[in-house]
Formats: sequence, C-alpha cells, structure tokens
Amino acid sequence: LLQAMLSSTNLEQETGKTSMSKHTTLAEKGQRVGTKIAEGGFKLAEQSIRAGKRLKESVKALGKKLAVMKAFKSHKGHTIDLQVVKEDKGKEGKSGQVFGVPLQKTPRKDVEVDRGDDFTSEKVMMPTIVVSVISALSEMLLNKAMFKGRKRSFVGLPRSSVSTSIFRETAAASRLNELREQVEKSGGEIPADATASDAASLLKLFLRELPEPLFPFRAYEGLISASVEHGESEEKLQDVIRSVLRHCDMPVLDRQCLLYIFRFFHAICSADLPEIEARSISVVIGPNIIYPEVQSTMSALSETQHACNIVRVIINNPDVLS
Repeated sequence: LLQAMLSSTNLEQETGKTSMSKHTTLAEKGQRVGTKIAEGGFKLAEQSIRAGKRLKESVKALGKKLAVMKAFKSHKGHTIDLQVVKEDKGKEGKSGQVFGVPLQKTPRKDVEVDRGDDFTSEKVMMPTIVVSVISALSEMLLNKAMFKGRKRSFVGLPRSSVSTSIFRETAAASRLNELREQVEKSGGEIPADATASDAASLLKLFLRELPEPLFPFRAYEGLISASVEHGESEEKLQDVIRSVLRHCDMPVLDRQCLLYIFRFFHAICSADLPEIEARSISVVIGPNIIYPEVQSTMSALSETQHACNIVRVIINNPDVLS
C-alpha cells in the first residue's frame, strides 16, 4: 500500500511537472507573440508617423505650387498674375551681376531725377537695368503719344505693344533667357532690338528676382492692413503709406528706385495711352514688389489684391515715396 501511495505521489509530481512545463512553454510562446505584436505596433506607429510627415510635406508643397501657379485670377475686370508670388527668390535662373542679387550690388549709373518740386533735379545712382528699361519704354511710349488721335496711334509700334499687354504678357521663355544673358553681359543695358514687351518683361523679371522686394518685408503687414482698413480711399491711404514707409527704415536706394519707377508709371498713365491706366498696371506690377516673406496660400489672393490697391494709389500719387 505504501509503495502504491509512493508511486501515485511520484505520478502526480511528474504530471505536475509536465503540466507546469506545458504552461511555462505556453507562457513563453505568449510572451514571444506579445513581443512580436508590440514590435509590429511600434513599426506601424513609426510608419504612420513617417507617412504623416510625408503627407504634411506633400500638402505644404501643393500649397506652395498653388501659390506660384502660372495662372491668372480675375479681379475687378483685370487679372492678377500669381506666378510672381514665389516660395524662394532667384529660382527662375542663376544669379548673376544683375538678376537675383541685392539692389545695392547691381550695376548702377548716374541718372538725373526730379526732386518733386517741378523746378530742380538731382543726380542719383540708379540700377542700370531700371534706367535702361524705363528709358526705352519712355521713348517707345511717351515720345509717340503725339500720334494718339489716330487709329494706329503709334508709328512703328504695333497697337498691342502699347496696351497693358506689354506688362501683362511675358516674353517667351527662350526669348527671356536670351535677353537675360545679354543684359547680364552688358551690365544691365537692354539690347537695342528689345521690343516694348521685352523691356517690360525684363523689368518684371528683375523686380521679382530681388532677394527682398523693393517694399521691404517689414512694411508688408502695415501696407496690407492700410488697404484692408481704408479700401480705395486714396487720401487716407497716402497718409498711411507715408507713415509705414517712414517707420520701416527703407534704404535710400530702394526708395529712389521705387520713386523713379512709379513716376514713370504715373507718366504713362497720364498720357492717355490705349488701355494703360493705374489699375491695370497695378495688378501686374503689385505682386512683384509687395509680398510677404512667408506666403500663406489661403490668404494669397486677397492679400495680393490689397497689394495691388496700394500700388494703384502710389501710381496715382508717386510723390508719397519722396
């Protein structure tokens, strides 16, 4: 009986050991499975994070592409070229001595400008390309204005060349690249065979490739806010524009260059040329010279409209810059 009891006890112990061994094995397997599941979860989480980052970058890139899209948005019967609202300046071509460099580093030449009192003038150092373009356009447009009463108003110049199209339309890419190379080699002088459209395209290219726009980034918020608050009231906007530019510490060369350009725009808008008026020029030139350092895609169009409004007021009243 004792022997039977011992045998039974040994059997129970062996059975217990076997059962414990089986449970231990199952626990180890469960732990390994759990570890694998956890590792898979971590990998999935990492993949999700990476996917989220890629999605965020894609959305951001899409937003920037929308902000620089080569399309025209309608605005009060005119068009705003959003192509000029760019993510980074100077990407349209390699920087040289003329394009894509700070205004202070571009080749310059002496030019005589009015002081604004209609009696006196002074000589200032102005970017050569700006002087060359405006001199050419002045000769093509203003010196032909005496013929404005005729149907074909400008002798030797197609009618389309003296409409707003000279600023709205850009020369073909191949032609613009050719002109760019010639201007770089000449130190800012445009070629003698340049048309009015060529000259206008070069001016826009030069302006939009400046590392910082002629209206500095620090003036942007004040100018846009002024337009939002005062709308198209030129009298109120003139006072605010003067104040904003006075407090943003604009470099002398930038202010002189702006004044030179805007006095030219004022002159051609006052010359009764076909289809050329302040609003039509502002919607083309505005986005080239007033834009923020960081562009918000959602507000790009509305803010561009306000920038154009500021430019329109200054074209009509260029001496707010003096």
